[in-house]
Amino acid sequence: AQYELAKLFVNIVKKEEKQLVITTHSEHIIYGFLNSVANGKLKKNELRIYYFKEPVETIPDVKEARVEKLNINEFGQVEGGLPGFFETKRKELSEFLNPPDKNK
Repeated sequence: AQYELAKLFVNIVKKEEKQLVITTHSEHIIYGFLNSVANGKLKKNELRIYYFKEPVETIPDVKEARVEKLNINEFGQVEGGLPGFFETKRKELSEFLNPPDKNK
């Protein structure tokens, strides 16, 4: 459903000549947009993805967010991959595939 939502957003952008600002934690939505670039429905310069990193303390008691613009190529690929999206899922999958031995 989230992947399809991204495709709906792309249709709105193209048909109504709108710009959308979307925030998400969903890799499904991001992949929907990236696949739209790969399939030629969006140009790579029509999509921007910004990754917000953990804030860092720059001076005592002051934290600043770090924002990184991710580069997208004409194949809908993010140069360097999508940071922070799969680390948790990889850990969960590893725990599922390698459960603790209950006989020990």
